[in-house]
Amino acid sequence: MVYGQRRDGETWRSFSENHDVVAHEMVHGVTDYTARLEYENESGAMNESYSEIFGILISNLGKALGAFDWELGERLFPGGRALRDLSDPTRFSQPKHMRDFVITTRDHGGVHTNSGIHNFAAFKVMTATDSSGSFVFTQKECAAIFYLTLTQRLSRTSQFTESRIGAVASAQSLFRNDPAATRTKKIQAVGRGFSAPG
Repeated sequence: MVYGQRRDGETWRSFSENHDVVAHEMVHGVTDYTARLEYENESGAMNESYSEIFGILISNLGKALGAFDWELGERLFPGGRALRDLSDPTRFSQPKHMRDFVITTRDHGGVHTNSGIHNFAAFKVMTATDSSGSFVFTQKECAAIFYLTLTQRLSRTSQFTESRIGAVASAQSLFRNDPAATRTKKIQAVGRGFSAPG
C-alpha cells in the first residue's frame, strides 16, 4: 500500500504515520471481501464510514473510551488539521443528520461527505452511557458490534437502515448471555445511537 508524503517545512511527512489512516485503508480490504459495500451513494458512504470507525478504534487501542481521540488523520496537514471528526462531522463539512444528506453526482454520490452521518451514529453508540454516567460498552464490545455487522449482516447495496438493523441484531447475539437488564441496556443503546442522526 502506498500512502504518499507531504512536505513539512524542510522535511517530508508520510501519510502512514497516523495509525487511523493506515487502519482505514486496510479495513477497505476487509469490506471488499465481506459486505462488499458498493462504492456509491449510501452504501459507499457506509463503506467509508466502517473504515473510519475502525480507524478510530484501532488508533485508540488500549485507551478508555472517555479519552478517545475522535479525529481521523490529525497531524497530517498543516496546522494539525484532521480529515474527519466522528464526534462532530460538521467540523469538516460533513452532515451528521439524515435531513442534511447530500445528493450529488460527485465523489461517487458523496461517499466521503455522507459518511459523517453513519460516523456520528457510531460515535453515539460507542459513547452511550447508563443512568450512572458509565459507558455502556467497552472498546472491545464496540469493535465486536461493528465488525460483526460489517462482516455478517450487510450486503453490497445495504443502506444506513440496514446497518442499524444489523448492529441491533449483532448486539442481541453478542450479549445474549448477559443478565437481562444488561442485555436490554446494550441493545437499546445501539438503537438510540442510530436514532441520533435521524
